[in-house]
Amino acid sequence: MKLSLRAKINITFMILGIAVSLLLGAFSVIFITRDENQKVRQNLMTIAKIAAHSIDGDSCAQVKPGDESTAYYRGVVAKLRLLRKDSGV
Repeated sequence: MKLSLRAKINITFMILGIAVSLLLGAFSVIFITRDENQKVRQNLMTIAKIAAHSIDGDSCAQVKPGDESTAYYRGVVAKLRLLRKDSGV
């Protein structure tokens, strides 16, 4: 089947248009994904900083396995659960 010059040019431009659209879409997905990941990292760092300021690190370091029944441990867990609930993590 022999195509006319006009048909060949139309097909070429359609293929180029589709290729450019796919490339732009792929780059958009890559950049948007990277940006969203950066936002998530920043939000998690903010939540971690808030958690670090709300719990005494020295006392927390003294908690050992088996201390799950102590009042201090339950208080720390309650603060962390409240932080998780409020932050949506």
